[in-house]
Amino acid sequence: MEFCQLTETEAAARLRRGEVFPREMADAAAARVKATEPRVITSLMRTLDVARSARA
Repeated sequence: MEFCQLTETEAAARLRRGEVFPREMADAAAARVKATEPRVITSLMRTLDVARSARA
């Protein structure tokens, strides 16, 4: 599934229904950024790493 094609409302609904997990959405977003904006990914990955550590 291409999460980046969902509207915010659709993504939130899928999260509420448990069809997808927040980490999956974040990983999909990171993959999309990496594919389309490779210069941005370093900063994004640091932010995701911090968020993942906080949730652990």
